[in-house]
Amino acid sequence: CGKYPRGQPLVLAVFEGIGLRDLAMPVMAAACVPLCYEIGQRWFGKGAALCACALLLVSPHFVWTAGTLLSQTSGAFMLLLGTWWAMRGQETERALFNALSGAAFGFGILIRPLPGALFAALACSWALGQIAAAPAGQRGRAWLRALALGLPVALGGAAVLAVNFAQTGDALSSGYTEVHGHMPVMSNHDAQVAHSVAGALLRESFWLFGVPGCLLPVLFARPLRNGWLFWGPLAAQLLYRVLYPKTVVSSTGPIYLTEIVPLLALAAVDGVQRARRAWPGLPLRAATLAGAMVMTAACLFVPVQWRTLRRAVEARSQVFRMLEQSHAERALVFSDALVYPSSGHSWAYFPDNPSPDLSDPVIFVRMPRANVLLNIQD
Repeated sequence: CGKYPRGQPLVLAVFEGIGLRDLAMPVMAAACVPLCYEIGQRWFGKGAALCACALLLVSPHFVWTAGTLLSQTSGAFMLLLGTWWAMRGQETERALFNALSGAAFGFGILIRPLPGALFAALACSWALGQIAAAPAGQRGRAWLRALALGLPVALGGAAVLAVNFAQTGDALSSGYTEVHGHMPVMSNHDAQVAHSVAGALLRESFWLFGVPGCLLPVLFARPLRNGWLFWGPLAAQLLYRVLYPKTVVSSTGPIYLTEIVPLLALAAVDGVQRARRAWPGLPLRAATLAGAMVMTAACLFVPVQWRTLRRAVEARSQVFRMLEQSHAERALVFSDALVYPSSGHSWAYFPDNPSPDLSDPVIFVRMPRANVLLNIQD
C-alpha cells in the first residue's frame, strides 16, 4: 500500500487489528445500506428508499466490488456518511453535525484524493449556499455551520499533501504517480475522454442491476430537496472520468463509478415511479419489473460474469498450484506480475506484498528495474 493514500490502509489496519481484514469492505458496504435509506427517504420518500436499499443488496456492481479490498467501497461509505450528517446539520441547525460531515468528506479525500476532493468541494459549496438561503438574522449561525464543515475538509486535504510530500518530496505528486507515471489531466489522445465517460456509463447500464438499460430511469429522478447534494456527486464522478480518462479492465464492474451506485439505485427507483405516474398505461408494476430483472440477470449477466471471475481466480492461482504440485513448503518467487495484463484474464496483475516479518510460505519479490540498479551502483 506504499504508493496509495493513507485512508484505505488505515481502514484495513483497523480490521486487520481485530483479525477481520477480509470483512472490511463487506462491513463498509453493509453500513452503506442504512445510510442509503436515511438520506433516500429525505430525497424520494420512504417507499423509494426501501426499494433502493433492496436493489443495492443485489446490485452486482456494489456487491462484487465489496468483495475486494478496493477503496471505492470506503469512498462510497464516506460520501453517504458525509451527506447524511450534512442533512442532519441542516435539519437541526447544529454545527456538530456539519463538523462530522466535514470529517467524513475530509477522510474521503484521504481514501481517494481526486473524487474525494470533488465530493468535498460540492459539500462545501452546498454549505455556502445555505448561508445565502438563511434569513438575515440567522446568517451568523449559517456561517458557523459552513466553517464547521469546511475546516475538517481542509485538514483532510492538508493531510493528503503532507502524505504526498513524505512519499515523494513533492506535495503535488503522489506515490501512485511516482510508480505509474503522471497521467495528463484531460488527456484526449485517441478520444480517451469519450472512451472513459461512454465506457463507464455503458458498463454501468448493465452492472447496476445486471440488466441492460438500467440507467435510463435515472434521467427521470427528481429529489424532493437538497438537489445539489444529490446531483452534485453524480456530476463529480463523471467529471472525474473526464479529468483522468481511463476505462478500467475489471471483472467487478466499472469501479470508478462505485461511490455513486447507492445514489443511482435511489434515482432509478424514483425514475420508475415517476414514469408510472406520467404514463399510467405502461406495464411497470414493481413485482413484474423486479421479476423480469431477476430473470434477465440470471440468464444473461450472471453466467458470463461468473465465468470471467473463474478465469481471473484460476489465473492468479496458477503459481500456487504449480508450487503445490512440486511439494514446495516454502518458496521465493521472483516476478513483476502474477497475471500479465496482455492475457486479459484478470485486472489484479501484481503479486501480494509479503508480511513484514516475512513469515509467509510463499514470498514474491519483484525484479529490480534497470534504472533502480543504476541508482544503486551510483
